[in-house]
Amino acid sequence: MNNEARRAQWKVRIEKWRQSGLSQAAFAREHSLDIKRMGYWARSFTQHDKPKSLVAVAIKPAFSTMPTTQSALTLRSPSGWTVTLPSDLPAAWLSELLQCLQ
Repeated sequence: MNNEARRAQWKVRIEKWRQSGLSQAAFAREHSLDIKRMGYWARSFTQHDKPKSLVAVAIKPAFSTMPTTQSALTLRSPSGWTVTLPSDLPAAWLSELLQCLQ
C-alpha cells in the first residue's frame, strides 16, 4: 500500500473514531488497531486539519508596587496560561514562540 492510500485509510479510521464517542484505546481494541499508530495518525490529522489563525492579544500596562530595573512583557491566554518575558527579548524569538503556541 502506498503512502497516499495509507493516509486515506487512516483518515477514514480517525473520522470514524471521532464520531464513535469511544476513547482511542477502546476504538483501537474494537477494530484491532495498534493504539500507538492510531495516536500518531490522530495527532497528524489534528495538526494538519487545524486552521492557521491569529489570536487576538490585549496588551495592558502592568503596574507594580515594587520598583523594577527592567520591564517585562506578560502574555495571558483566555485558557489561563501566562508567560512573562523580558522586554528586551528579540522580536524574531518572540514571533517564533507565538507560532509554537498556536
